[in-house]
Amino acid sequence: MDAHILKTASYLVRKYKTRNPFEIMDQRYMNYDYTYRYPHLLGYYCVINGERFVRINGNASQQEAAMHELSHDVFDYKDACSGMTFQDTFLFSRSNSQRERRANLLSAEVLIEDNDVLDPIGYYKYAEFYKKEKNRHADMAKRALDYYTAMEFAERYSSDFLTSEQLAQTLGRNQDLIDYKMKALLVKGYDLPVTPELKSDYLKR
Repeated sequence: MDAHILKTASYLVRKYKTRNPFEIMDQRYMNYDYTYRYPHLLGYYCVINGERFVRINGNASQQEAAMHELSHDVFDYKDACSGMTFQDTFLFSRSNSQRERRANLLSAEVLIEDNDVLDPIGYYKYAEFYKKEKNRHADMAKRALDYYTAMEFAERYSSDFLTSEQLAQTLGRNQDLIDYKMKALLVKGYDLPVTPELKSDYLKR
């Protein structure tokens, strides 16, 4: 499932030649606008008579909210055509957690390029460090080696690189979206020096 989501994200970027959700929505002929009427509503997506509608709270993180609603268009268009409306509010419904998680992962993969995360968190130095430690501890089980190496790396080099919180501030992104991007990188096979804690309702907080 996650691999399919990431392939879909790659397809979107290649097809539309942009990571900007508003430019993608323009090319998909979607009707989008901003609203200030509902303070607890970050955005919604629906289809009426075949026309795709997205409304985004003007006080929200607009690119992130727009990409989230666009993700519903990518994955949930048929359900929307049948009358379902996708609302993102501060109240999280467990009944749509899989849909929300899917939208969040696609959003992270489209909005954030790999190296925007890999380099600042020290992935390349960690990969080199891990290789050396693997050679030194050839008999150690992988799980134990992963844990040991991550702890050693953090103790020696953590001050040289950004935490997910610092990276979020640097990139101007929600920290939970950064964690979803890290999840995407793990799915792609990167061994990261940190492990993300994923929250499907990150937009609600």
